[in-house]
Amino acid sequence: MESEILVIVPIGMIVNDTRDTLIAIRKYTPKNSKILFYIDGIAPPAWLLEKNYCDHLIIHENRRGYGYCLRKGFYYAFQHGYKYILTIDSDGEHDPRYIPVLLNEAITFKYDLVIGSRYHPLSPRLTEVRNPSIRINQIFGERLKKDFGVQIYDVFSGFRVYNSSVLRGIELTVDDYSLPVQIWPQILSRGCKIKEVPIPLYFRKKSRLYDQTPLELTIENFLQTYMYTLNRVLKKISMH
Repeated sequence: MESEILVIVPIGMIVNDTRDTLIAIRKYTPKNSKILFYIDGIAPPAWLLEKNYCDHLIIHENRRGYGYCLRKGFYYAFQHGYKYILTIDSDGEHDPRYIPVLLNEAITFKYDLVIGSRYHPLSPRLTEVRNPSIRINQIFGERLKKDFGVQIYDVFSGFRVYNSSVLRGIELTVDDYSLPVQIWPQILSRGCKIKEVPIPLYFRKKSRLYDQTPLELTIENFLQTYMYTLNRVLKKISMH
């Protein structure tokens, strides 16, 4: 096949940084790659339908969910024989200039999963924002360390490179933001080789994880969903 890398970009909202981010994703994606956009439940602006932004475009008129877009992207990669899968968000919180860095780690050093880590001790903080994802990542990072003995600083980062073989054969059924929770125990139980690459921590002024909801209530709501998914996966693993 011509390409061995598939870049998956879920687009569930359009913000001020979206267009520049998509242009940069194209700029920093290697030539031997294909870019797949999933437009999820929004009316795409005219500029987003221009062909130069991506190679493949799928539009969901009704919102299906972040996890659903990633799952379908994974299956697309399996069906078309891509060896590496890179995922990146479209809202400007991931810096596309790190795309070559993450791919180099995965391809040159044979990592099964490379994570662009916003919460790594060496990650520069470009913004200081009240955001529940920081605490949620800490809680789940501690849980994974307890259960699997692996230190992961940014459990929920959407900026990743997978060797597609690590995702084949695992259960992928979650449609929301808890998909990483379903993935982690399954790949860690396989002993996959993981690398975290420090990237800048940047949050937009209004995080998608909260609006006016009290911080502790927001954390509790997400933890209930995520813990349910985690415990269900761990139970299945223990039965095999």
